[in-house]
Amino acid sequence: MNLWDAFMFVLKGTGGITISKRFIWNGCKEKNVPPEYVHFKPEEVLGLDPEYVAKLDMATAKTAELSQEHRRVPFIITSGFRTPEKNQSLPGSSPSSSHLKGLGTDLLVSNSHEVWLMVASLISVGITRIIIYVDKEWNPTHIHNDVDPDKVSQIIAIRQEASNVQNT
Repeated sequence: MNLWDAFMFVLKGTGGITISKRFIWNGCKEKNVPPEYVHFKPEEVLGLDPEYVAKLDMATAKTAELSQEHRRVPFIITSGFRTPEKNQSLPGSSPSSSHLKGLGTDLLVSNSHEVWLMVASLISVGITRIIIYVDKEWNPTHIHNDVDPDKVSQIIAIRQEASNVQNT
């Protein structure tokens, strides 16, 4: 009796096989299928490095833990992966922008408390290159963050959007 016949013999002896709703198949996954994230839709993170997005996903969840109100601050990506053409079209953008490599994002913020929660959560997951952008009145507008290994990794900077300083 070969292995298949033995399997069928045992299967018949047990009365058959039932697959429950809890059955999870972990084999035969297609290659290049993007991972699923808790806080981001695939179209929001298109072109971004999956390991980097996983850190962003953990960081957005971490904001609820850090918040006194236990309220999660959503990470709204205003700029993620950029093509060279898109990058060149943005005033002040750097030709070596981390956005070109899929290793940087800009996140929308609306107040200083959100800035604190987001910066603290980013640092807690290992994203330590952070630039806080403010408007002419010094109100925060967005946070650039990246994990570009070709740049100094441990920085926090504040830049006015109206300034002539190169964006990352």
